[in-house]
Amino acid sequence: MKKSIALLLCVVLILGIIPFSVFAENNSIWSYRVISEEQKTAEITGYNGNFTEIVIPSEIDGYTVTAIGRKSFYYRREITSIKFSNTINQICDEAFFACSNLENFVLPNNIKIISAKAFAGTKISKVVIPESCEYIGENAFMCPNLETVIITGNCTLNSTSFSNGLDPQAEFILYGNSVYYEYIEELFGWNYVSIDGILPGDISGDGKVSIEDYSALKAFLSGTGAFSVLEELSADVNSDFTIDAFDLFYISKLLNQ
Repeated sequence: MKKSIALLLCVVLILGIIPFSVFAENNSIWSYRVISEEQKTAEITGYNGNFTEIVIPSEIDGYTVTAIGRKSFYYRREITSIKFSNTINQICDEAFFACSNLENFVLPNNIKIISAKAFAGTKISKVVIPESCEYIGENAFMCPNLETVIITGNCTLNSTSFSNGLDPQAEFILYGNSVYYEYIEELFGWNYVSIDGILPGDISGDGKVSIEDYSALKAFLSGTGAFSVLEELSADVNSDFTIDAFDLFYISKLLNQ
């Protein structure tokens, strides 16, 4: 009798444990693939959540996330914004393909490779390419609303990297050590503005950082002011491609020097 009860308890426990394990796995937010067991790195291969504003983690289960895998967010039309971890150095083919409502994201500071059609079909109107970027694949930013591209380094491009139907109103803004000054119009059919240098904090463009610049940034952060693309570049004092309270703090420090 005791053996029968013990056996029955074992069966109940097994039947209880197995469904729980399957349930937990199926409800995990992230799917991922290990890139290197030795270096403890992984790439995200899928997103199983329903949030519209996504934050990409820097680590999953002890593995550093260094890549967004092929078609990881393919046709996820509900997504409106992405916040990348700066551990990401590669965004693979069609990673965000046809995320037609995606319009807000800042590329990670350490990104090196943006592969073919990575952001094709998204809603973005402006993209800033960090200096770390080495390569942008074909149709990576084939976006119908794309109007402004800011390139801060010397990444390798091809003639369709920023294809948007060759809108003549689209504009490239290049600063830093860019090699593309002479080729943008010929390569893409777009206008471009070259900038040899930007004075951080000089939002007004008068050659100095003043209390007017501080007030302009404060108004922008409160939602009562607006910036042009060039003003945004000047307002990003700490060069992290995000305009926030840190930039206001740095302007105040410049004023007190």
